[in-house]
This record gives sequence, structure tokens and C-alpha cells, in this order.
Amino acid sequence: MDYRSAAEIDRAIEALDREIAKLEGRRIVRQVRILTSKGL
Repeated sequence: MDYRSAAEIDRAIEALDREIAKLEGRRIVRQVRILTSKGL
């Protein structure tokens, strides 16, 4: 798979997390992920 941006990768990861949570029957945990290239 080719991703065009970090945001697109984040959306794909979140979709997988939701699908796994649904299959496992657990609640979805909302997370905020911050990625920077400046080391912050």
C-alpha cells in the first residue's frame, strides 16, 4: 500500500483499530497522536 501523507496513515491505523476493537467486542479508545519532524 502507498500512503500519500501522515494523515492518511493515521486514518488507516484508526480504521484498523476500530475494526479490531469491534471484532474483539471492546470499547474503542480515542487517542490523539501528534507526529512532528522537529522533535517536539
